[in-house]
Amino acid sequence: MTTRARAGLLLAALQFTACEVSRTPRPEVVDADSAAREDIRAALNRYQEALLSADARAAASFFASDGRLMQADAPDLVGARQVNDSLSAFFADARITSISLDRSSIDIGPAGTAHEIGTFIQSVRAGDQAEQTVRGRYAIRWRVGPESSWRINVFLSSLYPVDSAAADTAAAADTDSGG
Repeated sequence: MTTRARAGLLLAALQFTACEVSRTPRPEVVDADSAAREDIRAALNRYQEALLSADARAAASFFASDGRLMQADAPDLVGARQVNDSLSAFFADARITSISLDRSSIDIGPAGTAHEIGTFIQSVRAGDQAEQTVRGRYAIRWRVGPESSWRINVFLSSLYPVDSAAADTAAAADTDSGG
């Protein structure tokens, strides 16, 4: 599996898993939808922390028992166990060094569901290879799970094509600088 594919897989996994944040209203939050959005943001932040810590088990725990991680260039992973196994294999020789998300929207739906979309930038270092940065977009369907926590029900991510002009410019700069 290429570093680019691994980075996408990890991001997808990272990008939205279960959390133990409660949906109970808080005094500083005016309505239930605002509280749910806040809880989902917190869940995603904790998922990112698990990915940055290379903690496959913690990251996989954010997925619902039947949660699905989907990427354009890989078979679907279904359930926390498959996500954990895949992340464990990824973390055996790679690390996510940074993740940046731009959440476009979080829409709260009926019956304990929510939909989130956004874009990401993620940097990954695999073995002794140079760090690689990938960009893409994601969509997550969240569902309230056990103990009123938000869990990833479906996570879909796709990577943007590599910008060949930017890659050519970087390669030329390396050559000019003796690299």
